[in-house]
Amino acid sequence: MSQWYLMKRYARVMELRTCSTCFTDKPLAEFQAGRKQCTTCRNATRTRLRAANPKPATPGSHIDERLRRTAKTLGITPERFAIERMKPCAACAKEATQETPNTGVADPTTGQFAGTVCLSCAKGFAFLGKDPERLANLLALFEH
Repeated sequence: MSQWYLMKRYARVMELRTCSTCFTDKPLAEFQAGRKQCTTCRNATRTRLRAANPKPATPGSHIDERLRRTAKTLGITPERFAIERMKPCAACAKEATQETPNTGVADPTTGQFAGTVCLSCAKGFAFLGKDPERLANLLALFEH
């Protein structure tokens, strides 16, 4: 039998596992479930890889990208969209805040920017299927 096989067999009997990086027998408690590296070697490897491949740290970049895409979809500049989002809701006149800015709304017929509304009004319009006729029917129902 090979020496590797005997080491594995001995480690299994003694509840030890051989690390695939440092090749030392360690208790099972030093391994995460399903891992062949001990926790010490795994942490060292991850630290080394993170130092070699840093993430591009630009705070808020995903938010900026989302705003740019939304503005492009609505057919306006990102700067104008940022200004419009902080205006009061066009439907209920609720003031926008930094935590809850308004969302842009497109005209259903043309697809162009129509204004901004708060989250509550946007949800209500979405529940009506973004159909102006359904909104008019709902208003007629409440006028009686």
